[in-house]
Amino acid sequence: QQQQLKTLTKLVLTYPSGWKKRLELAKLLYGMGQWEQAIDELSQVIERQPQAIEACLLLGHLWQITGKEEEVISLYEQTLAWVQDDTTKYHITGLIAQCQGNLQAALDAFERAALKEPDNCAHWLLLGQTQLALEMLSAAQRSFDVILSLNQNEVTALLYSSDALMQLGQVETAQQRLELAYEQAPDDFRVLLRLASRRCQQQLVSGKDGETTLRLIRTALRLAPQSAEAHHVLACYHILRTEKTQGKTVMQRFIEHHPNHPYGWYFYAQVLFRLEEVQKAADAIMRCYEFGRCDREIYRVLCEILPASNRLETLRPILTEMLSAFPLSWSLWTTASRVLVEQFNDHQSGIAHSARATELASDLAVA
Repeated sequence: QQQQLKTLTKLVLTYPSGWKKRLELAKLLYGMGQWEQAIDELSQVIERQPQAIEACLLLGHLWQITGKEEEVISLYEQTLAWVQDDTTKYHITGLIAQCQGNLQAALDAFERAALKEPDNCAHWLLLGQTQLALEMLSAAQRSFDVILSLNQNEVTALLYSSDALMQLGQVETAQQRLELAYEQAPDDFRVLLRLASRRCQQQLVSGKDGETTLRLIRTALRLAPQSAEAHHVLACYHILRTEKTQGKTVMQRFIEHHPNHPYGWYFYAQVLFRLEEVQKAADAIMRCYEFGRCDREIYRVLCEILPASNRLETLRPILTEMLSAFPLSWSLWTTASRVLVEQFNDHQSGIAHSARATELASDLAVA
């Protein structure tokens, strides 16, 4: 990779007006985890060749995972305007719906694209990710398996397949796929973070095992220094080593530097709750909630922390809002049912909510 990087960088400097080698350079930088440089190169590619669809899609993907949703939607809409091919239109329509939070529309679009081009891994990958986001675990696993049947070393499919398998309770296979992803892409931020997080869950934080875990976390932080999740994994590492003050300080410093980062407050709340600072944890998760961009996990943590801090009246309207925002999430129906029974003593509603969860996920024993 380093040799390729030198060669392509030299070519781009020699022929600055060209775009094909610059696109190659951007893809290499993306693969090496150097996302900011990749974004810069892709922006220059599109400036020179606005209809380079591969560059548009990759730039959109990078903007999406770095939280620039508005720019992504604008870019995809511009790209869609000149695309003629139906399959590509389905693909981009799905991406726009995904950015807008309309997962059902995204699912339908990606299914159409995958049916049109069943040998195209990109369609199956987005379909599987959307199914995973909709908690369609078995369907997501089947989509990732299609990709791995076409390319057994596809890193992103290995990574998300590992997530799906873990949730399905197939822990050993999930771990094998994560380790294979690490073999294929040892410098991929997502792989490093997943692996470090799993190692913390396994309490591999002491001795040589601990050194390995810390090295993974530090590499991830070097690749993405503004990642709230990577800071949270580092905080958990310290807490598991009984370095509680150090763990808490990691997230405190993060929110001091990023006070408007909702996930900074989300992870800080979890750290405080873990350290039994319940009221402070409740304040932090409410600060996260006030940003107005709740996902399933934020709602789940609200349902855990607010009852512990005796803020049931604050939680009651949030339960209704949560199920309205995610009406197809079986796990949130079970979360709501548990809160209704255990905190509000409302057994009838609790049973009805649990029954709804089994309707949504009849193939999952956990539901």
